[in-house]
Amino acid sequence: MEKLIQFLQDKPVLIISENQNTKVSLKKIFSELGIKSQSILDAETFISAEKLIQDNESHFLVLDYELEGDNTRNLIELYKAKNPNSLNNILALLCVEESDNFKIDIKEYDIDLHFIAPFTFNDFKESFQEAIETKSQIGLFERALFEMQDAIAEEDFDKVENFLTKFEEKHIDDARFKLFRARYKYKIGLFEKAMEILSEIVAEDDKHYRASVMLYDIYIEMNEFDKAKTIINTYMQYYPLHASRIESYIKTCLMTKSYDDIINFGIKTQVHGGLGEKCYRAIAAGMIIASNQVKSINKDLTFSAAQKAIKLSQFTPNLIGSLRIMIDIGQGEEVRRIIEGLESYQVNDQIRVLEYKAMQLNESDKNVYLKGIELIQAGVIDFDVYDIMIKTAIKVGRKKASIEEAIEDASKHFPEKESYFYSILTT
Repeated sequence: MEKLIQFLQDKPVLIISENQNTKVSLKKIFSELGIKSQSILDAETFISAEKLIQDNESHFLVLDYELEGDNTRNLIELYKAKNPNSLNNILALLCVEESDNFKIDIKEYDIDLHFIAPFTFNDFKESFQEAIETKSQIGLFERALFEMQDAIAEEDFDKVENFLTKFEEKHIDDARFKLFRARYKYKIGLFEKAMEILSEIVAEDDKHYRASVMLYDIYIEMNEFDKAKTIINTYMQYYPLHASRIESYIKTCLMTKSYDDIINFGIKTQVHGGLGEKCYRAIAAGMIIASNQVKSINKDLTFSAAQKAIKLSQFTPNLIGSLRIMIDIGQGEEVRRIIEGLESYQVNDQIRVLEYKAMQLNESDKNVYLKGIELIQAGVIDFDVYDIMIKTAIKVGRKKASIEEAIEDASKHFPEKESYFYSILTT
């Protein structure tokens, strides 16, 4: 109990949650544990929480995982950057559902405590006490490892070298010691040596989370995408991909032409899985690029990918890319159905042109011709609209003078295509 009181003394607590009952209950627990009420601070929004972390030296952070998008991860990263030595800190996450993202965040950020609703606050109190006692009682080597995180952050490399010399003989084969050596070698720019050490750890244990992701991250930094793809394929047999690596994974798949892997990853991704808009945009964009590569080989997979990309992200470039792919594989009705369901602010001239291109796949030539005239009169100036309208004008038997007038109008807007437009009359 003495160690517990000593650990708690003068250590402020930060509680970040939108739930007022949660904050009240936690404040009561920390008061019972000996923390003064003026040292228990709380916030309920991302902005106020960010300021709270930046402005206060805190040893305890209790964070509600349900903050929107990437906000929870951003706050964790901010806190850990400010407190690299986690020996003197406790970081706890509260969550209503144990999703894959939640589980992998626990591993990625070395979260001390996590609780899935429903949980009792008595459980929280007991677990909190156990976590403090565990950290209070760790051995000399483990304590030194924690302290070296500060040394690396402060670039006190003499202190690091002394640590390595002191513990090398006894702990040379310890994966924790090897991992620290790899981090140090990477920090001082010896990438090849770091990769050699990490490869050795992974060869002995291909489930080693930290060594695997460190090795992958360095391969990405070195643009060694084939090696990165190999290590991440093994990793993904055991763990979900962390949000921070999704963009690099998409790039790795593209660089190694692993198009099916991007599409299958996107199809399996939960639409509301808490990854954040940035990740969903990256996945959707990757699926669109990959779909363009496989659309001539597998139309069914391409169609599924385009549909899922729209569900993941309606960011305009992704939406347009997906609709184009659907048109390319003849899914005009689906394109028109999707566009009909868009909000008015999403329907710009690019979307109207795509709707028109989709229309020509299923509608009569007369209707397509009339729609083209309507778009042009509404000020939609687009090469494809003129091209389709002129071709359908010929098909429905419009007079030559009327067609030539349309060609003249098209050539004013696209003078470099004048000879092409006139060639339509003779084909």
